[in-house]
Amino acid sequence: MEVLDFVIENKILYVFLIITMCFIGYRLITKSISYSFNLKFKNFNIGDRRQKTINTLTNSIVKYVFIFIAIFSLLGLFGVDTTTILASIGIAGLAIGLAVQDTLKDVLAGFFILIENQYAIGDVITIGSFKGEVISLGIKTTKLKSETGEIRIIPNRNIVELTNHSLSLVRINIDLELESDKDVEKVLKDFVIKQNKNKTLNVNIQYAGIQKLGSKVTYRLVVEMDIKKQEVIYPEILAELKKELDKKKIR
Repeated sequence: MEVLDFVIENKILYVFLIITMCFIGYRLITKSISYSFNLKFKNFNIGDRRQKTINTLTNSIVKYVFIFIAIFSLLGLFGVDTTTILASIGIAGLAIGLAVQDTLKDVLAGFFILIENQYAIGDVITIGSFKGEVISLGIKTTKLKSETGEIRIIPNRNIVELTNHSLSLVRINIDLELESDKDVEKVLKDFVIKQNKNKTLNVNIQYAGIQKLGSKVTYRLVVEMDIKKQEVIYPEILAELKKELDKKKIR
């Protein structure tokens, strides 16, 4: 009886040690991974949402790995033949893997989209022939909303090539066919200086000079702005430009 009690006490101690060691290992590894990722996030200017998503994903993976290790260590402690279980799990895992391989591809692709900072919520991107604003970025799918309101849900595995229009400012040419007048260039240059100082618009306008000669002269302004603000800001710039030209009676 005393020997049996001793064996039971030892097994209880081993159970406690296995669980404790797995918990400590889990905490140490997740803390290390989180610290390493945070350093990279700062260098690559990755947003808070992506940081949380990536940290949650990696923590879940590490957690399940340690749960797996703990369960099989405990089973081995109590004399269960774990090799047979592992073989069964291997066969079942293969069958499940074949059944959900598309989902696994989506998750893997989503993970790399987050890690590589390819796009973020609010960015305007083109995937295939569909252009829209990213309204949802998940591990499995990406949701885009077009200018006309259509929402397209795209599995991450299908995102092979994309164009991110929000990584740089969009450039728009404004060509003006005006009568030849010595004051035109001065008016346009003054307009450019005035608008560039306007902090509410937050645009960069350049005078690109004369583009074409004829019965009228074609002058060009180049406007750089955030693509997401284009629909609002561009009409404002045209309205202000018309006011300046009307003021100077330039046609």
